[in-house]
Amino acid sequence: MATQTKGNTLRLYLRDDELELLQKLTEVLEIPQTEIMSRIMTAGIRAIRDAGNRMPLPLRFGILEALPEESKPSNKARR
Repeated sequence: MATQTKGNTLRLYLRDDELELLQKLTEVLEIPQTEIMSRIMTAGIRAIRDAGNRMPLPLRFGILEALPEESKPSNKARR
């Protein structure tokens, strides 16, 4: 697992139905709600940046099983 670092705290409001879905995810994934929300926010922010900072509403996310080849880090970067 990646090294944990403490980030900034932001206020987030969820409706009852969203909170219920988050609680179910927490049970299934066996990781804290804050970790789930942090990963979702990170993925969303990066996706918007990669789309040229465009944010058409409503947002729709999809889950990819693997990164496209061009998104994978190269071995050259590690040297």
